[in-house]
Order: sequence, then C-alpha cells, then structure tokens
Amino acid sequence: VFLQGAASGLLFVPLMVYVLSSAPIHTGTTGLVVAACTRFTATLNSFAGFYNLQLYFNQYFKEGFLGYLTAENQNMLTRLNTYRSLYASKGFSSEQASGLANAAIWQGLAQQSQLLTNRAVFMAFAILLLVVAVCILFIPAIGKTLLHWNKRMVMPSKDL
Repeated sequence: VFLQGAASGLLFVPLMVYVLSSAPIHTGTTGLVVAACTRFTATLNSFAGFYNLQLYFNQYFKEGFLGYLTAENQNMLTRLNTYRSLYASKGFSSEQASGLANAAIWQGLAQQSQLLTNRAVFMAFAILLLVVAVCILFIPAIGKTLLHWNKRMVMPSKDL
C-alpha cells in the first residue's frame, strides 16, 4: 500500500498539474474535478486489480497444495501424526487433537499459499515494470532509427 501511494503521488501529481495547466481558463474548476475523479478511479482500479490477483494466485496455490494432502503422502501423514501427538500430550482428547491437527495442517497450507501469492504478485509487478523500463529505453532509439531510415529512403540518391 505504501508503494502504491508513492507511485500514485509520483504519477498523478504531475498528471494533475498537466491537466490543470493545459485546460482553458474558462473551464474553471472542471479540470480539477476531472483530475481528481481520474485519480480516484485509478486508485480504486489498482486496489481491485491487486485484490483480484491475490485471490487468483491464492486459490491457484491452494489447489496445487491440495493435490499433495492425500492419505498416500507420507510427509503429510507424519506431520499430521506429530500434531496429533503434540495436542494429545497437551491434554486434549483424541478427537480434539485430531481436529486441531487438521486445523494446523490447513493453517500451514493457507500460510504457504499466501507467501507464494505474495511472491507471484510482486514478481508479476516486477516483470511489468521491467517491460515498461525496456520500452522507455528502446522506443526513442527505435523511433530515431526509423526516422533516419525514412529520410534516407525519401532523399534521392546523388549517384543517379
């Protein structure tokens, strides 16, 4: 949220200044209202997009983990038995220990899927920012090269 606020300040303040400085004087406060509504809409969309990415990746990783939580998986059975014996040693009945062990397994699954979700979301943002940075670096050079080639093609050759 802090990074989103910093990016919002770095992006929208110059945009609002540009909108307000380029708007004709007779429009009054309309430019300010348009800029403020644009900022508000963009902020809501970024929150909604971030939330939907989290929901998607969290569900994706949970479903991936559920394939490993079977009765045939020895690691899961060992962990479940360890939790059962731990809760039984704390004085819980066998039914309560079993329920608490299942809850502990589910809590671990939820925690791991959330950690993988955070990694996936921020990796997606990093890749997107890398693509934008590469475009910012190379598009002006490509434009100059194309402009140079277009000038060469239009100018008649002196050899003819």
